[in-house]
Amino acid sequence: FNQFFGGGFPGFQGGGFGAQSRQPSRGENVVVELHMTLEELFEGATKTIRYRRNVLCSVCDGTGSKSGNPPVTCPDCNGRGMKVMTRQMGGFIQQSTVVCPTCKGEGSIIDKNDICSACDGKRVSSEVTVNKLKIQPGTRNGAQLAVKGEGSQVPAGPAGDLVVVVYEEDHPVFSRHNDDLILMPKIGLKDALCGLDMTLQGVDGAPIRIKTPPGTVVKPGEILTIPGQGMPKSGVQGKRGQLLVKCEVEMPDKISVDALETLAAVLPQTEPPFEAPPGSEDASVVYLEPASIETLNRLEREARQQEAHEQRQQMGGMPGGGNVQCAQQ
Repeated sequence: FNQFFGGGFPGFQGGGFGAQSRQPSRGENVVVELHMTLEELFEGATKTIRYRRNVLCSVCDGTGSKSGNPPVTCPDCNGRGMKVMTRQMGGFIQQSTVVCPTCKGEGSIIDKNDICSACDGKRVSSEVTVNKLKIQPGTRNGAQLAVKGEGSQVPAGPAGDLVVVVYEEDHPVFSRHNDDLILMPKIGLKDALCGLDMTLQGVDGAPIRIKTPPGTVVKPGEILTIPGQGMPKSGVQGKRGQLLVKCEVEMPDKISVDALETLAAVLPQTEPPFEAPPGSEDASVVYLEPASIETLNRLEREARQQEAHEQRQQMGGMPGGGNVQCAQQ
């Protein structure tokens, strides 16, 4: 815990304010977002990263003084950066640890007549830094790539890191899940029944011809796989994930009577979903029709009202602030 936070409070150990001097701090990490296309993440790329960070002042070499002399230890806190303040409250004495007001927690001070005008005695200045970073093929969305020591600098400690967070841009054809690519094409009923045969451009730029074996029926929502046509596996030379294909079968609006007879002759017979009740031969015939816009809007409105009612019940409240209570017997 103390190492994570740079050593904790300087000079503060086990609840007591010790005699140690202030420990050197570590520079802050600089986090940069890098947006990349799926093609770039497939092939890998070298990207130029421009970012702003604090660096040691080049005028005073990080001393903060015009003379180049290093800062001197703060006499008020003896270099700790913290002070123990004591005050009496009634019959009690209260002690508290506060940031030293003289050095503002730095543990050292510079003579006000010797302050560097370039950095105003802060010993660091802000500048734009340019770094080149190699992105490996197959790098995943959200990956955090750290470049050690390329973050902000501090006068008396190690520099922080440059942390590049990779964000994958949306692709018009493919989506991605880890090392697998996902394709969700819309196909017609004929393709689903008689065989799928389509050609498209892969992420690597090469054409891919996708076919189903003769006699195979593509079912709506069924997931088909093509091994070795996904993204490169990061760190594994020559290995790729799968291409997952999930087809959305689009039904025709109408079919001619002649086509219906042909389809009925070749398609397998199916069992009816319900067992016919007695006397069904005398049942009247009703025909299905598409629901009207008014019906669809009403159903959606009622669904929203029902959802709101269930949420109120889960929160234990009723409109007007009343609570639901059990009836007393």
